[in-house]
Order: sequence, then C-alpha cells, then structure tokens
Amino acid sequence: MKILIVEDEFYMRKALIKIIHGKYNNDCEITEAENGIKATEYFKDNYFDIVITDIRMPQMNGLELAEWIQKHYPHTFIIIISGYSEFEYAQKALKYKVKEYILKPLEKEEIYRVLDTVFKEVDVKVLKEKQEAILIKNATQAIERQELASIINNRQNLNKEDFMELLDIESEQIFFSIMVVRYKKVINEQVKESFKMIFRNANNIKTYYNYANRNEMLVFSYGYNSLKHYVDEIYSRHLYCIKNMISMGEADDVVIGISKTHDRIIDFSVAYDEARQSLLNYFLLGWGKVYIYSDNMNSDNEPMKMSNDLFNRFKSGLMDGDLIRSTNTLNRIVEFLVNYKNNESTESTAITIQLFYMKLEIILDEVANKNNIKLDTRKEYDSFNEVGDLVDYFSRLISIICKEMDLKNKETSVIKSLVEYIKNNYYEPLSLDEIASKMYFMNPSYLSRLFHDETGDTFSKTLLNIRMEKAKQLLDEQELSITEVAVTVGYNNVAYFIKTFKSIYQQTPGQYRKTCGNKSNMRN
Repeated sequence: MKILIVEDEFYMRKALIKIIHGKYNNDCEITEAENGIKATEYFKDNYFDIVITDIRMPQMNGLELAEWIQKHYPHTFIIIISGYSEFEYAQKALKYKVKEYILKPLEKEEIYRVLDTVFKEVDVKVLKEKQEAILIKNATQAIERQELASIINNRQNLNKEDFMELLDIESEQIFFSIMVVRYKKVINEQVKESFKMIFRNANNIKTYYNYANRNEMLVFSYGYNSLKHYVDEIYSRHLYCIKNMISMGEADDVVIGISKTHDRIIDFSVAYDEARQSLLNYFLLGWGKVYIYSDNMNSDNEPMKMSNDLFNRFKSGLMDGDLIRSTNTLNRIVEFLVNYKNNESTESTAITIQLFYMKLEIILDEVANKNNIKLDTRKEYDSFNEVGDLVDYFSRLISIICKEMDLKNKETSVIKSLVEYIKNNYYEPLSLDEIASKMYFMNPSYLSRLFHDETGDTFSKTLLNIRMEKAKQLLDEQELSITEVAVTVGYNNVAYFIKTFKSIYQQTPGQYRKTCGNKSNMRN
C-alpha cells in the first residue's frame, strides 16, 4: 500500500509516520510532503493509494489538494486531518470525495480504525481493477483472435472491403506477402515485445500473434504503387529484418516461412497457407532458416507415387491390428522421406512432408472409423518441432488402434462364444448376471454392453429369438404338444409361452400349428 502524508508541521508528520509504521510496517510504503505543492510534484512520478493531508497548510491547503487529486487521480483515497474548529472545512471536503477524516489531537486507535476501513476499500478497489483489466485484456484478445481467424481462414467469405477494414489497408492497389515466424516454445509477452522491436523502424508492416497456434507470429508485409517498388524497397527491407533476427542468436529456436508476393488482398488466406507450407521444410532441413514458397511445391509429387506400396503395407498392418508390422512400416516411410530429402530440391520437400502426413492421418482415420475406435488426429502437422516428434505422434496413434483392435477381437470372441452357448442351452433358465460372473468373470453391465455392440440386440432379446425359432421348428414337426414345446424351449409357464409367442408372430402356437398343418396337407 503506497501512502502519501502531507503535513506542514515536521513533528506532527513524523509522529503520524511512526504510528502507521507501528502497525502496518510491512504493508505500506510511506512518502512525506510538507505542503500541497510538493505533494502534486510527487504524483508526477508515483501513484499513491492513500493520501493523508492536513487542511491548513501554506501555498496549497488540504482542500485544494483534495480537489486537485480528485480531478487528476480519482481512484486515490483521501483522508483529512482536521481540528475541531475546522470541522466546517472537513464538511466541504465531502464534495471532493474525501473518504475519512481524523480529528486532532491524533489518537493511535482512531488512526488505526480509519486506516483499517480504508485499507479494506483499497483492497476491494485493487481487486476490482485487476478483474476489469483481465476482462478488458480477454475481450481485446477475443476480438483480435476472431479478426485474425477471419482473415487467415476466410471462413466467412470476406470480400475485398472486409479485408481492407480488418487489415486497416488504405488502397486496394496493394502488393503483399505473409511471413510466418515459428518458435519452438510457446510465445510469451516478452517474446512478443522483442519481436515487435525487430520491426520498430520498418514501415508498411503489421505483426500479429497467432492465437490458433501459440508458437507463431505473423508478419504482414505490404506496399502500394508498383510491384517493383514493393519488392525492391519494402519486401527486401523486411526480409533483411527477418534474416537478421536469426543471425542474432535465435537460430536454434526459430524458423520462418514466407509466401510469394500477391496483388489481391482477398488472397491473404492463400498467402498464409503458402507461408505455413514453406515452413514444413524445417522437419528435414532444420531450424534457423528462412524458407520461401515456390510454385514448384505444387507440381506432381513423385515420391507419393513411389511410396504407395509402403502406405498399403502400413494400412494392412493396421487393419490386422499388428503393432510391430505397422510401426516398422512407419519407420520405413520416414526413412524413405529422409532419403528423398537428400536428393531433391528444397521446394519439393515441404509439399512432400505435408502429403505424407495427410496420407498417414487418412489411413489412421479410415481404420479407426471402420473399427469404431475414437482417435484424435486433429493435430496440426507443423505443431511438431522435429521429425522424431512426428514419428512419436504416429506411433502413439498406431499403438492406440492396435490395442483397441486387440481388445475388440477378444471381446468379439467372447460374444461369439456366448451366442453359441445360448444356442446350445436355450432351454435352461439363463441369466446374464450369472453367466458374466461365473463364465467370463466380467461386470454384467459391461458384458451386456459388449453383447449389444457386437450383435445389435440385447442378451434377453437374443435368447427370446432363439427360443421362439426353436418353438416354431418343434410346432412344424407336429410331434410334441404345445405344453411339451413350451417346456422344451425353456418355459415352465405354458400361458406365458403362448402369450410371448403370440406377441411375436401375431398368432397362438395352436393357430400357427394349424396353419403349418394346412400347408403340409396342401403340399401332399
């Protein structure tokens, strides 16, 4: 708590300081001034939570000081020191939002009472200000995040005017490129500030923090008039700043991707994609470099054709739930990619990495969906720092699929054996709870869920269908009575058997038998 004591009487001022330090020594920082003029000068370089001031002072009295503080620093709390004969002055101070007043002669208990009250209000005020500051910051970031997402992804099909407004562009006759600067670590406020310092003397440039990827800063480099002027005078200067950043000792922690130059502002999202695609080169070619997008990146990708056999083997291993075969094939694919990098141009490397990544994710998603396995493959391919990170990511997904498939195969085997058991023992009083605990040592609810997932029916419905099919077969043979048929298929209550049979086939067992008999006679 920062307190300013304004009192022209030296000993009174020192006594007040001593009293306050006696209780609040570790909780406050006290500054003293001998008059109002001196107090206003202290405000130039400081902020005070509380001002304790006498009323009668030379040059500027306490009421004039209170008026000045209320006008310039309305959030500062003011406490007036007043004598009895000056009480009418203290009343006037109310209009300057003076919080409390202390009567002379000063009494320790009264000072503590007043300060305890004010300290509580200051704490509440500070907390409220912090909360408001957080809300403002969050709201500002939310707006920036929404605008940047709209610009980058153009999900709302922004027109030219929308782009110009969001980017604060003066003319539609513009030439620009996007630079994506990626750091290995999440960007903090210090990095943001140092990043802005790099371009402090550069014109025609805007920098953004990419909230969608917390490791990225975006640089929007632009110019008007002519392409030659932009490339020669502006882009080259910005490129120099970017390269200089790497040479200043950040080579191991940063990589930069740059789009080609565009002349339509609505192509901002296209330029952003180009810059991020060129970044992919860092997987195989390393950090601490600037990679510039080239149209050669979109040429036919020969390595994808050459590696189709490897991808087919990878998919086959996954479909079989073979962890070792799938992992070995993944390593072969990465080895192929690394060998390809050593023999090809930089331009073709980035698109190859992206295509390989997408192909692997498509296969993983396809196998997972076919086997009803939940798999989160929505991670951005450039959210990894090294090839090893990417291999670890895919290895983890392969492990999840193979373990799930192994579990499902075991579960399928259990359900198949259970269905077979029902077919062979339908005439017994079967109970899923008993079967689960005594045969499969499972929780009955879990076994019930597995059974439904595998067969599409409940245990009781499957048992009922098997019993009814067997009853129909016995009724067709015309050898057993209806009572004997009921008992044979597991019903000791004949009336319940008849009711159940009718609910399924819309006729009683006797009616069904007559129908079958008539059909048999007609055939004969």
